[in-house]
Amino acid sequence: MKQQWMKEEELNNLQLRYFKSLVNHAYNTVPYYHKKFQEIGLKPSSIKSLEDIRKIPILHKEDILKNYSDFISKDKRYEWMLSKKRFFSEVTSGSSGKQFSTIFDLRAYDYLSIIHLRALMAAGYKPHDKIAYYWYKPSEKKMHNFLGFMRTDYISCKLSLTEQIIILSKLKPKFINYFSSSIYSIARIIDNKELKKIQPKVIITQGEVLSKNMRKVIEDKFNCNVFDHYASNEFNKIAWECSKHSGHHINTDSLIVECLHNNEQVSSGELGNLVITALTNYVFPLIRYDIGDKGILSDEECSCGRGLSLLDDIEGCSEDFVVLLDKELIDPKEIIDILTTIKEIKRFNLIQKTRKKVNINVVLEKDFSDAVIEITKERLSNLFSNQLEIQVTPVDEIKKGARGKIKLVESLVKE
Repeated sequence: MKQQWMKEEELNNLQLRYFKSLVNHAYNTVPYYHKKFQEIGLKPSSIKSLEDIRKIPILHKEDILKNYSDFISKDKRYEWMLSKKRFFSEVTSGSSGKQFSTIFDLRAYDYLSIIHLRALMAAGYKPHDKIAYYWYKPSEKKMHNFLGFMRTDYISCKLSLTEQIIILSKLKPKFINYFSSSIYSIARIIDNKELKKIQPKVIITQGEVLSKNMRKVIEDKFNCNVFDHYASNEFNKIAWECSKHSGHHINTDSLIVECLHNNEQVSSGELGNLVITALTNYVFPLIRYDIGDKGILSDEECSCGRGLSLLDDIEGCSEDFVVLLDKELIDPKEIIDILTTIKEIKRFNLIQKTRKKVNINVVLEKDFSDAVIEITKERLSNLFSNQLEIQVTPVDEIKKGARGKIKLVESLVKE
């Protein structure tokens, strides 16, 4: 917990020490990295500074899928651990349809659990507070839950919004941890009677992009602060907001996060692809893994006093950006903010299948007028500089994915 208050230089030194150890371990016990490092002439002794991370090639999901077993450490300790099933694993979300399981040794998982607790406590969480999670799979209660610590309830993503509201009303959690679009949808339909029963202290959003207007709607409806977290099944908690809301604090004591364009580092404040290295998971090391998200790093310091570096913004998956005819990329948050400010639109998803056209499915209020569709087209047409044909289709329902997410914006067009 104390490491978050270290100065930047101290954290950089800590990162370098962890990184050197990780590279040494990967070279000596992980077949994929041993072969890859030999191909490029890299030895553990080659790592002198954090900048030397650039000597290592970018890792993509396809590399892992093709060589999965070669990413598992052959260290005798981990082989024994795997044989005794003393590990945790998480399956990637696989929005592209391709998935793999990230394996965590118990030491790494415990460390990441503390990192997770740290992020909660930065939002005001206390270990005896009740917290409700919106999640895609059931989870067994642990001993500390029965003792009254980190009391956790899971709400299935398969339930309807009405069913979720009923459960939240019964649980009355102080903290609600939800996918952004799901809690936004609840905020749009919940009535005052049910709202008075819930009254959370804090809402934490994760799993999807959170636009400015989505945050405002959620905060205004529930009369509480929203704290956005950035996480993945490959790395667990990556970054999170503190009470200052001046960006997302990166867990630099467990990760190295780079921001690249065409495999080159971008400057602070510039949009790039996020590439992440896990410093603590030795059984299944991921070094310079392109996670498929875009973001903006900041060199500013947060006024909270933490030395952890900042992500200025998380823009979502690369496939969430709409591509215009002139190849300009449109930030999904801009699209979401336009659509969430049209009161008659309850839920939506936009998909771009070709470079010339986007299709938008919308669930509308019962008393909507035809003018809503024209207003939607007009506002988006302005955003798209009149370069795309826009088709708006009213529907009764928008289906969630297997893990409860709704792809609010998706483009099948490559940059």
